[in-house]
Order: sequence, then C-alpha cells, then structure tokens
Amino acid sequence: MALRNLDCRKGNVVLEGTMILITLFVFSLMAIYGYQIFDDMNTDIQNSADMSNDSKTEMSTLWDRYPNVLDGLFALALGLIWLMTLIASFLIDSNPALFVVSVILLICLLIASGLLANAYSEFITDDSISTISSNFPIIEYVSSNLLLFVLVMGFSIAIVLYAKGRVVGG
Repeated sequence: MALRNLDCRKGNVVLEGTMILITLFVFSLMAIYGYQIFDDMNTDIQNSADMSNDSKTEMSTLWDRYPNVLDGLFALALGLIWLMTLIASFLIDSNPALFVVSVILLICLLIASGLLANAYSEFITDDSISTISSNFPIIEYVSSNLLLFVLVMGFSIAIVLYAKGRVVGG
C-alpha cells in the first residue's frame, strides 16, 4: 500500500531542484576547501624530516591528482543528475495545464541559482581561495554560470515533460 502512495508524489519538483542546487554548490565548496586543507597537509609532510621519501612522493602524487579527480567527479555528477532528471521527467505522467506552474517554479529555481552563483563569486574573490579555485576549471565555470545551467536544464526538462505526449502517442 505504501508503494501506491509514492506513485502519486509529483509535487516534490521544487524540493528536488533545490536539493540538486544545494548538493552541487556544497560539493564545489567542499572540493575547494578540501584542496586547501590537502595543500597545507602536503606542505607539512614535504617539510617533515620524519617522513620517508616514498611517503612524500605518494602525497605529492595524490595532491597533483586531487583537482582533476574532483573536477571530473563534479562534471560526472552534474551530467548524471541531468540525465536522471530527464529520464524521470519522461516517465512522469503530466498534465499540460501544469506547464504554467512549472514555469513559475523554474523561475524560483533560477532566482535561487542566481543567488548561489553570486555567493560562489564572492567566495572565490578571497586571495587564498582564488588561487586554489583556478585549479578546478569545470567547478569554477559551472558554479559561476549556475543560472545558465539551471535555465538550460529546466527548459530541457520542461520539453521532455510536456512534449512526450507527441512521441508516446498520447
């Protein structure tokens, strides 16, 4: 009986969109702060006389790979979230009359994404953070242009959600 109730929950679009925005924003901040902490740890280990050369080499290798790995994970997460949202939108039965409501909710998400993009821009203006954030080109580009990404994602989801009737035959 609980599974039938889950099928009728289509009103969580705003909550899901907000969670996606917050997740991507927090991921970007954690990647940059993590790299800053990792940089301090690497400096301490490289300057330590107690550590072996193998440990220093391994730590240096991990430090070199950190930005590329997390930048790639961010891009992968963004792509998978977008793909899964498109698939979920295709599978949801929707009424075209709700298109206006969807546009209003998209405008709310656009406002939130604009605020988060501005917050990220303010965050990376710090001198110590700006040198670190330049090591994450994908995160920096997406977070700085979050409004544009949410706009493209939102309209692609709306197209899939409301134009599928012509494809499916409904």
